[in-house]
Amino acid sequence: ATNEAGLHLGNNNNLATDIGIFLKENVVLNDKYFEIAPEIAIEVDVKIDSSEIEYVFSKSAEMMNFGTQKILWVLTKHKKIMVFSKKETTQVLDWDKDIYLMDGVVLNIQNLIEEEGINTMF
Repeated sequence: ATNEAGLHLGNNNNLATDIGIFLKENVVLNDKYFEIAPEIAIEVDVKIDSSEIEYVFSKSAEMMNFGTQKILWVLTKHKKIMVFSKKETTQVLDWDKDIYLMDGVVLNIQNLIEEEGINTMF
């Protein structure tokens, strides 16, 4: 799910994620927020600065408490990816590194940009 998919964590507690990867057997589509956690959430932030890092940690912790297994924050300004995982230590990686998402799926932002011939301003 993309484009700020809504997540209903509890009473008056909703979040959105830029990209949410759900196990399809757990998904029930309706016209409301998802009531299950995505397995993986990908957040893209183009201008994050040090005053907003608390938001990154707070949102990541809340999503992991909800059940999300892995959260990636793609920080385009710095060409970095922060990886929060229930099974691994939090990492900050350059975006030209391979990041294992799930069986058979590896993300490498720099390779994608080059393969797709995308021009960047960062």
